[in-house]
Amino acid sequence: MVDHFRAVLPEADFDHEMVLWRHHRMRQRSAETYRVGRVLLAGDAAHVTNPTRGLGLVGGMFDAFTLTEALGAFALDGASESLLDDYARARKDVFWDYTTPISSESKRMVSEPTPERIQGFRDVAADPDRTRTYLLSGVALATPSLLGSMDVWESVGATPGLGEFLGA
Repeated sequence: MVDHFRAVLPEADFDHEMVLWRHHRMRQRSAETYRVGRVLLAGDAAHVTNPTRGLGLVGGMFDAFTLTEALGAFALDGASESLLDDYARARKDVFWDYTTPISSESKRMVSEPTPERIQGFRDVAADPDRTRTYLLSGVALATPSLLGSMDVWESVGATPGLGEFLGA
């Protein structure tokens, strides 16, 4: 672990004694479906991701935002029950299409710090526009309004997708 930290951190930043460390097995898991009848899953009940970017928490919050809109429309406004299926499908797609790639790339940066990855990360950190894109990549976990009433990306000045973050 000491060698790992010395490879990742600038030399002057690592002058510590490593007393103890434990290996943590990180996984990407998702329930087969986020809805069965009247049971709806969100957050850690629906999916689990490695903690390197905090996207489990962020994804769970976006699950709650999307589910709140769908449940409210169904229960209070008489929307079709299919809106709950739309929630389940949309949030599962976000997990596999966005959360998993972002989390997996972040995990590789931590667990496999190649000189190319480290330099790429430093290049992003040195460019304010690329840093902003990187920091806003968590917005990709949002599901646009199922009712068409809100554009999450526009509200934070971002664009949908991962773009440059994943090398696209």
